Amino acid sequence: MTKLHHLQALRGIAANLVVLDHIFSTLIRYGHLPASLEGFAWHFGEIGVGIFFVISGFIMVYTSHGEGGKAGAPYLFLEKRIIRVVPLYWLATLLAFAMLFAIHKPESVSHLVQSLLFIPYYSGGVQEMRPVLGQGWTINYEILFYAAFAISLFLKGRWSLWFLIAVFCGLALGGAVLGEGRGAVWDSYTDPIILLFLMGVLVGWVCVNRPMSLPVRWPLLLTAVLLAMNLGIYVIFAQSTFTPVVCAVLSISTVVVCALAPAGVEGPVARAWEMLGDGSYSTYLFHTFLLAVLNRLVIGGGGATMVLYGVLALAGSNIIGIIAYTVLERPLTQRLRSAISASRRTVRLSSSRL
Repeated sequence: MTKLHHLQALRGIAANLVVLDHIFSTLIRYGHLPASLEGFAWHFGEIGVGIFFVISGFIMVYTSHGEGGKAGAPYLFLEKRIIRVVPLYWLATLLAFAMLFAIHKPESVSHLVQSLLFIPYYSGGVQEMRPVLGQGWTINYEILFYAAFAISLFLKGRWSLWFLIAVFCGLALGGAVLGEGRGAVWDSYTDPIILLFLMGVLVGWVCVNRPMSLPVRWPLLLTAVLLAMNLGIYVIFAQSTFTPVVCAVLSISTVVVCALAPAGVEGPVARAWEMLGDGSYSTYLFHTFLLAVLNRLVIGGGGATMVLYGVLALAGSNIIGIIAYTVLERPLTQRLRSAISASRRTVRLSSSRL
């Protein structure tokens, strides 16, 4: 396994943490688990999203190293990221919109449009910022990251890094000073969570400019230990402002461990996690559809039913993610890239004839 393969495996871990969050939350909502565990369940998702954001920052720097200041680099970067993320998200959003309509809980067309355009909006009586596809709130942040990083590629060398530091520190500082209540877009994009992306950028910058490796033989095992520490600290310091800081630090640490770990084969378990990582984006987008079905078919009964639900939900979410990646996500991405490449060749050929 290479360094990036370790990170791909970490994506699988992060996706499963989000799935676990939603599984526990469902069991709590249906009375199978005490409501006092709600914060603990939510913490699973917090860790998973934190890891995703740090990985996102790291990968952008790692894959775009040396591109800053080159003609067309920002546009090529956006093209690749949009092809990779947007079509599948739009498909999942439209599916969610149709499903909500079918169960007589329709979303407004304006909310659908805002969701498809990645514009945060307040939804529900609790003032949550959830798009039509609930977990899509993180994709809104990803689009912000892509836009800022694309702009940074107009700059050369360290100027690109300083630009990103200024943008994200400025947004977080603005949110801290001016506070919330200035609209969904402001409240969303000034949340300190955006600094996790910046941390990933910094880790990526160090990795590509100061090549090094950590003396870690089993990075995924160490990752599991760090995550267990994270959950343990949450139990001890529940409801404390200390826990989000620890969550951020340990989320960053897991990415550092997997990014800087030496290459090497870890065996079938690690390869299985890497496969789950390949399907992690599809797992993240589509697992809630499976949970909605299981909620109607399995939920109810006693403890045995609760265990059955958990096993089916966790295993099924990953199976759906891998299948969707294989038959939908990867072919769709490849076809879109081929179509754009063919379009470019046609334009160049037409230009050369003029």
